[in-house]
Amino acid sequence: MRFAEFAASAAVAAALFAGSQAHAAPVVVGTYYDETITGTCSSQTNCSVFFSQTPANKMVMVKKLHCKIQTTQPIYVGGLFVSTDGIPNALQRWLPLPLPNVAYTGPVPNSDFSAFFDMTTEWLVGQGRFPFVRVSTATTSNSAILCTLIGALVDP
Repeated sequence: MRFAEFAASAAVAAALFAGSQAHAAPVVVGTYYDETITGTCSSQTNCSVFFSQTPANKMVMVKKLHCKIQTTQPIYVGGLFVSTDGIPNALQRWLPLPLPNVAYTGPVPNSDFSAFFDMTTEWLVGQGRFPFVRVSTATTSNSAILCTLIGALVDP
């Protein structure tokens, strides 16, 4: 049942957003900042989903990151990264994700895996940067990622 739920979720996400990634603009109220992103990857070992570019005049202090990740292979590593150009060429900054043991959830053995995590941190992302989440599997996988980043805008 969970595999069917995963497949249906991925199909709906792809149809609704007509691409591999979609998100609304960040919510900014005073210094409060949050954004939710979704993305899917097909037949890849690395799946990256990008948050919007941070404001040019403010830095973002990441306070929390909450994610749900579904893959067709077990996840072996994940991280929050920062890019200068919106493509997966990360700066030398990496915050490992506290991925739990990935649980098999599908009706067919070794075909559907889910991971949920909530991370609390104090990680500063510079102005005009693109934070992104990347998860990796040992072999090619279909992946779906949903993440919410919550933080605060701070002066540089």
